[in-house]
Amino acid sequence: MKSIQSTFASRSQWVNKRASAIFPCYINENNDQVLTFQNYWKWKGKIKDLDIYVTLINSQSTKKIRKKIKLSSHNEISIKKIFGITKFSGMIHFEIFSEKNLRFPFPAIYCFFLNTSGLISCVHSGGRVLNKNELTITDKFNETNFLCKLNNDFEPFFHIFKGPKAQKNKKLIEIEVFNKNNKKIFNLKKFVELKKPYSSEIFFLSKFLNANHLKMIKGKEFFLVIKYSEKRIFGRIVAGNYDKKNDALFTTHTLNAYEKSNSKDIIKPVKNYNSNIFLSLMSDKKLNLETRVYPTGQKFKLNFQVKSSRKENNQVKKSNRIEKISSGKNGKIFTKKISNKNLTLLYANKKIPGRIYVSHNYSFDGCRHPTDMGLSFTNINIPQKRVHWGQLFVKKGSESVILIRNISHERITNNKYTECSLEFFNNEYLKRKKFKINVNSFKIINLKNFTHKIRSDFLSWKLFAKDGNLEVVWLSLNKKDGSICGDHSF
Repeated sequence: MKSIQSTFASRSQWVNKRASAIFPCYINENNDQVLTFQNYWKWKGKIKDLDIYVTLINSQSTKKIRKKIKLSSHNEISIKKIFGITKFSGMIHFEIFSEKNLRFPFPAIYCFFLNTSGLISCVHSGGRVLNKNELTITDKFNETNFLCKLNNDFEPFFHIFKGPKAQKNKKLIEIEVFNKNNKKIFNLKKFVELKKPYSSEIFFLSKFLNANHLKMIKGKEFFLVIKYSEKRIFGRIVAGNYDKKNDALFTTHTLNAYEKSNSKDIIKPVKNYNSNIFLSLMSDKKLNLETRVYPTGQKFKLNFQVKSSRKENNQVKKSNRIEKISSGKNGKIFTKKISNKNLTLLYANKKIPGRIYVSHNYSFDGCRHPTDMGLSFTNINIPQKRVHWGQLFVKKGSESVILIRNISHERITNNKYTECSLEFFNNEYLKRKKFKINVNSFKIINLKNFTHKIRSDFLSWKLFAKDGNLEVVWLSLNKKDGSICGDHSF
């Protein structure tokens, strides 16, 4: 894998006229899935000539149903409605084509998983089939970094899909199981029948376990590393936990485990800067956040200083606390909890790895299952962003929260701020909001009771800022149903 710096530098050279994403399809009497996205290709990239297709492919790849999608400013596609189905198992293959250069081969779309109990989850595009012009960097994938629950209510699952090439032999999947102290408990190997192009399967962990395995990890804190090989794909997979009582999937995407080729991905301290790396943790009233850093990355051991603020637009202030995080063989799962209105900043200015992944698990008292957002620490080699966008679930009874931080690596002591313009819209509704966020502080936008105005269960939003020190996280929740979903912005 390339260093974080060269990865972002190469993006400006990308030429792709196709973008795609693959999601597991789990449709039955209890579940529907909705794809949501906005036409950012037009308002951000000035690209108008676009063709979008959604294809359902069953698990054995013996049945394919393809639909061309009419593109609007705001888009929400119910898989049950558009395909007229009540039951389907396999994959959803989303593709977008253009004569112009799309640059990014993965589209900015979300897949929402809706359960009849009111529970909801979502995940953004991750895994995909490579374009013909893309070089295959690796055929081997080590996927990890997601919350695992194994008890009477939940069990982990993951979705494996094949690329466009047939396979003569059965596919080998290996699962390594580690405890919270990064000690391997056991590993599992299983050959599975995925031979035809675009075949796929949702695998439940219990299918790999015997009674002794189950006894060793049931009710315990653990994580998985899933190893498999496949040609002509980008091997991020949708994974998470299956709710056995409600027949619901709580989803996220995996992130890759450390490979030795990453050893040169190092960032040096920056003289006269406050930090060369930081992690911002944000929460709001009645919300709980438990952030996890799994020890699956490059080897490191760092002490992070801490700053925090409990009031919007107030700059974070330094505390005497130190947070110790380690990764590699002697590392362990790091957890940090915050609640209520809060911005907590972990920062350092030391020799650091280019990538340190993190998972944000948001919940509230009485919540059935938390979110599982895969992000990373922000370092000075990650380009700044002035435009952010995403979706919200706004069905009657739900409420949404948008959390925005404005944090700089530089040492800024004055009252510098950035001006923001935030739009909420669908194809029949538009509302704008302008505000300012002081540097090294945060802002919270709370939203309720949209339904009677927008006549939809989903809403698009986009945020424009005058500088690029912002990061945005959105959440939608229904306290009556005990449900929460959310993600970082695009």
